[in-house]
Amino acid sequence: MLPRLQLPPSHAVLIALAAAFVAPGLVGHDPWRAFDVIAIEIVQQMHLSGDWMVPRLAGEPWLEDPPLYHWLALAFAKALGWLLGFHNAVRLASGLLVMAALWFLYLASRHSAPPGDGRATGASAALLLMGSVGLMVHAHEAVPDLAAVAASCAALFFLIVSNKKRIKTGLAFGACLGIAFLSAGPVVPAVLGATALVAHLACDEWRNARALRFLAAAAGAFLVLAVSWPLALQLRAPELAQAWWHGATQARGEFGANLRYYLATASWFAWPAWPLALWSAWTLRREWRSPRVFVPLAAALLALPAIAWAGPRQDINTMALLAPLALLGAHGVARLRRGAT
Repeated sequence: MLPRLQLPPSHAVLIALAAAFVAPGLVGHDPWRAFDVIAIEIVQQMHLSGDWMVPRLAGEPWLEDPPLYHWLALAFAKALGWLLGFHNAVRLASGLLVMAALWFLYLASRHSAPPGDGRATGASAALLLMGSVGLMVHAHEAVPDLAAVAASCAALFFLIVSNKKRIKTGLAFGACLGIAFLSAGPVVPAVLGATALVAHLACDEWRNARALRFLAAAAGAFLVLAVSWPLALQLRAPELAQAWWHGATQARGEFGANLRYYLATASWFAWPAWPLALWSAWTLRREWRSPRVFVPLAAALLALPAIAWAGPRQDINTMALLAPLALLGAHGVARLRRGAT
């Protein structure tokens, strides 16, 4: 007989599950087609040329994504490539980022839960992110979007605890938005920045003069980080900087078609987080102005039209929905029957 499942799982079980999810698939195979091979080649070009400023693919500039993820992956490749092989070492950056995403989402959910429910809600959020169907493959690829997911989970945590030490949490929140910007472009930081602004207007406990300290510190930290690489690129190669900015801010595809695509894609990509998010939104509808409900709900509702506007139609862009849906869905798990839980 198998032992009865303990709910919530202990920290040791949760860490073991996270390791079992992250570790297999990172090493031991050739680069996968599409996203994996592209990022590994960019890191290889940085390694061979010594040029960390301009991402290149087969020697030509590749400006689809800023280079922060590639810098982290190159550090792993230089440190462990001799032992594991270059492409295997590159993917270790993805493993680190997924573990960071799970940890910060656990903290965000635990700190936003009512007293006594923190441990169970935190575990539920981490398990929902781990269990998201769309993350299973991409979590084991070399993709810059994983850095944006980790940054968004950390940003949600610092936003949830923004009523404590306003300036410090604001600086940390803004730094997370800057990291997301330097990893995958402006969509994720725009969504989370708008969420923070709207939440401080809508949530009664946050709507006070001290909120300006948090928002001002966040804006300053974000600007310092976000302009660093574009400014350096502008000074070195203005034409490449302009091409990158045009591509990062140009909508790709028709909004309605993109929206239909992402609604259909999210139905499986964000499973099982989105049904539980809907359940949470319904069961906690009387508390919709509390930060634990409003923040993830607003982030999810803003992220969907944002990725539909930005495009292109690629399932990997749906990763912007995972963190807020998992955070919102975690609050509904405690209201399910035990068998469903």
